[in-house]
Amino acid sequence: MRRCSIVIALWVGLFLAYAFALYHTDLPVEGALLGAALTATLVWLGLLLMLNARSAIRDLNARDRFQRGERPRDGKFAAVMGEIRPAFEPLRAPLSGRECVAYRCDVGNHYISFALARCAIHSQYGTFTLESFPSCSGFPAQPGDAQEYVDATRFEELSGVVDILKYTHDLHSQPPPLRIDWRLGAAPESVRGVEAIETIVESGATVTAYGRYFAATNGLVSDARKGGYLRLEAGNTDRLPPGAMAHLVTGLVLVVIANVGLVVVLGNMASL
Repeated sequence: MRRCSIVIALWVGLFLAYAFALYHTDLPVEGALLGAALTATLVWLGLLLMLNARSAIRDLNARDRFQRGERPRDGKFAAVMGEIRPAFEPLRAPLSGRECVAYRCDVGNHYISFALARCAIHSQYGTFTLESFPSCSGFPAQPGDAQEYVDATRFEELSGVVDILKYTHDLHSQPPPLRIDWRLGAAPESVRGVEAIETIVESGATVTAYGRYFAATNGLVSDARKGGYLRLEAGNTDRLPPGAMAHLVTGLVLVVIANVGLVVVLGNMASL
């Protein structure tokens, strides 16, 4: 939620800055606003691409430090790679019944469930716990019949976008074990035939986790203020993701083109 606010605030700040500058070039108000909106949007897109590339490079550096055997520093961003296992009993996925340490289940647009067991990543450099619910990517998802699960589950109702944003932020701040079941708006009488997707992190899967290192528990936590939510990705890699450098170059080009183009246009107008 905080990151979305920052992204929106960035565009607004760019727009106001360009509008102020263009207004003082004796452009009419309409022209200043239009030019500011166009330039701000191009620069905004370029900066977002560059920030995404920067995040990918930060992830790579964190993986490199871990693979060299460097101990994570308390309170700093870190990556941990290894096999994830439950500390006690594993969870059972709601649709398939498979053993896992975490799951997410989406039933149409009305029901969504999350769960996380106490678990840790076992690596060649020690065992690191997960101290909050992670955002997950790259894990297997499969459809299933959710009617029995929905009938047997008590769901907490969320009434609007504000509730969803607030509770999502709270979800990624809560320590395990946890299980959360939400119902979004009015629910249908039956979910038979409604698409239900279950995504699980299986016990024993090879994973890479990114988050803020918390020395007191030798674990990783979310850092919504600086680094974002705790992230868990399937597998491990020692390379930048495809497209990271292209994003960096494209973002830089957009920023340069937007500003050079604006200067050229204003120069041509001044010579008329």
